[in-house]
Amino acid sequence: MGVSALAATSINLSPSTVNVSAGQTFTVPVSVNPQGVKNYTVGLKLNYPASLLQVKSFTFGGQWMALSQPGYDLIDNTNGVLIKTAGYPQGFTSNTQFGTVTFQAKKAGTGVITLASGTTAYDQSNQNVFAGSAQVNVNISVAVPGVTVAPGQPIVQPGQSPAASELITPTPVAQPSAQQATILGTIGNILSLKTGNWFVALIMILVITYGAYWLIKRALKNKNK
Repeated sequence: MGVSALAATSINLSPSTVNVSAGQTFTVPVSVNPQGVKNYTVGLKLNYPASLLQVKSFTFGGQWMALSQPGYDLIDNTNGVLIKTAGYPQGFTSNTQFGTVTFQAKKAGTGVITLASGTTAYDQSNQNVFAGSAQVNVNISVAVPGVTVAPGQPIVQPGQSPAASELITPTPVAQPSAQQATILGTIGNILSLKTGNWFVALIMILVITYGAYWLIKRALKNKNK
């Protein structure tokens, strides 16, 4: 006997569209809505493009009792198949979280995660009352590595127009003024006895320093007499 529209159980995937970069992970929550008719067991089967995606993990919602027998529990990242089956001991009649799938994007491209043939939802009469379909569209972009931006050039984030980006302005480095440079040059010329030799200037600095030290020492000695 066919299942009436009112008795049909739907299984929903969310969100309907996912936009990620290659290498990123994302989650797809799975919920079951028996629409008022008590359900007891759900068998979830998903197909996904194995060349673009791989399943990292699956976590059941609360109160579900997983069936781990062969044929009821599978993650096949080679062929892009996930199967998870669990029972709800007291049964449920309202929309209930079945579990969450965590995917990782492998490379750029577009693909679809779909409920596959073999998905089931059993009522108290052990009839499969699942009807309908659901899918998630996945858009994977190329991962953007760090880019060194030249001063004054805009930083443009993916999907952002250059006009909306910020300009990097280099912090100016203080430079000595022309007057300061002239004074320093004159002092250096005097210390080097107009030879321009830094070694001569160093000797003159030592002589001046020693002379100042000797004068200070002599003044202190005379003061203490």
